[in-house]
Formats: sequence, structure tokens, C-alpha cells
Amino acid sequence: MVVAPVIFTIIVIGIARMSDMKALGRVGLTTVLYFEILTTAALLIRLVVAHIIEPGAGTNIDPSSLKADAVAGFAKTAESQHLVDFFLKIIPDTFVAAS
Repeated sequence: MVVAPVIFTIIVIGIARMSDMKALGRVGLTTVLYFEILTTAALLIRLVVAHIIEPGAGTNIDPSSLKADAVAGFAKTAESQHLVDFFLKIIPDTFVAAS
């Protein structure tokens, strides 16, 4: 729980101590490129693994054996929620609650 605020503080202090704006720009560009490349690689790995493993291919569920009452309960809960409530619930109340 304490790790995220510590890392955030270290990054902010490191950026604040950089006096050369060119160096800060290079670090920022490198960070964005690093993030984009790793995110794309993770996405490609996930697609390849999902294509090879084919999750859910061996599950032969008979639709008549499913309980419609359970689904109706979820549908009723979803109807009562609004888009504004959804966004308000995903934003944490405190900085510590976010980690």
C-alpha cells in the first residue's frame, strides 16, 4: 500500500531536480517510447497466447442448465447504475486508497 506513494514521490523529486530542460525532454520521450513499446509487446504476446491456448474452447455448457434468475439479478443491478455513478466509484477517495 505504501509502495505507490513512495515511487510517485521519488519520480517527482527526480523530475524537480533536473535543471536541463533538454534532458528532461529526452527522459520524457524515452519513457513514453518505452511504455508504448512494452504495452504493444504485451498485447501481442497476449494475442498469440490466447490464439494458441484458445480459452473456453473445451467448455461445452448447455444453455438450458444455466440459471436465469442469477442473470436477472445482475441485469437489475446494472439498470440501477448510471454512467456518472460508475465514474465516481472508480475514482478513489484518497491517495492511499488508490494503491
